Amino acid sequence: MVRDLSKGLFSLIRPVNCVMSAIALPVAFVFLTGFDRLAGFGKEMLIGPVVVFFMCAGGNALNDVVDLRIDRINKPSRPIPSGMITKKQAFLFSVLMFLACIAAASVVSKVFLVAAVTGTLVLGFYDMFSKSLGVLGNMIVSLVIGSPFMIIGMVTGETHRAVFLAIAAAAITFGRELVKSIEDVKGDLVVGRFSLPAKYGKRKTMLVASASILVGSVSLIYLRAFYGNLYLLFLIPALYKFSSAIIQPVRMTPSKAGKFSKDIKTGSAITIIALLAGSLFV
Repeated sequence: MVRDLSKGLFSLIRPVNCVMSAIALPVAFVFLTGFDRLAGFGKEMLIGPVVVFFMCAGGNALNDVVDLRIDRINKPSRPIPSGMITKKQAFLFSVLMFLACIAAASVVSKVFLVAAVTGTLVLGFYDMFSKSLGVLGNMIVSLVIGSPFMIIGMVTGETHRAVFLAIAAAAITFGRELVKSIEDVKGDLVVGRFSLPAKYGKRKTMLVASASILVGSVSLIYLRAFYGNLYLLFLIPALYKFSSAIIQPVRMTPSKAGKFSKDIKTGSAITIIALLAGSLFV
């Protein structure tokens, strides 16, 4: 029983996504400041990733609570519909994760605390009202993902480079959110959720997603001006993964959308490696 609960909670938070988001924060610090200035951002580097991890975990857990009806159709193997954990357990766990996020942020700085509280409220608002928000909800998630890079830029004084990093993160996230909405369109239609593919169709949604991912890719390429050809060389595999979603198929299906969503996630992970490599060898 305890083992099943632990396994369910672990799966609930989508740990790979949380770890990727957490790692992206210190990598962004390195990317924007260089190693010579890192000593001045000790708390941000050490505790900041913990803040991001807990926020991501809380958002993912709450999302599964709200999306239970949809997951019973689209993803019956998820922890709640499969019976591994109850809806109440998942909700209480999401609250615990958000509280842990805010507690950790309070140790770092007032800027991080404000960002953590704001992020928690925004994610909570999105999860609770995503049914009626539609594409606006996708935009909110994208802004939450992109905003930490702007906050880091303001903290470090490197706002110019941070803008392009934030645009890339938000645009690629927005594209992936739309791709995921294509994957979930069957359940969305059943519960009456206003999503882009439910109203305008899968192909038009994929065109918007492709354009957004292209904007994000161009923003990443632009950063070559600061970090040179080696950064671009490391970035090429990520751009290749993103291109599978940019050059969308003639006939989009939910199963293909699932593949593209994984490609975008893989490309995002490779991008983190490219950013770190660009910082090390600039």
